[in-house]
This record gives sequence, C-alpha cells and structure tokens, in this order.
Amino acid sequence: MKAKNLSTFEELKTEVVFGEKCKMCVPYVRKMIETGKTAFPYVPNVQEIKSLLKA
Repeated sequence: MKAKNLSTFEELKTEVVFGEKCKMCVPYVRKMIETGKTAFPYVPNVQEIKSLLKA
C-alpha cells in the first residue's frame, strides 16, 4: 500500500482483487489497514465448524 500511496480499503480494492466471493478476508483487510498489523488469529468459518462436528 505504501508503494502505491494507498491508505483506504476502497483505494486498495481498485488495485487488488479480493473479497469478491465469500468475503471472509474483508474484516481482516479492514483491520490490517486500521491497525497496521498483518497477522491475525485464525477463526474458522461456520461451514468448517459444521464439518468438524460431523467428523
């Protein structure tokens, strides 16, 4: 983002394709922009949890 002088979620979306299907990355990208952090704990999605419960 720094190399292209981008500072907002919307600006990043004009340069990189993401968040088009499941949108699970969107809150992480927003948090990355807000905090500057690039690593977050993994949180499984609902489908993964259901799958694990069936096993």
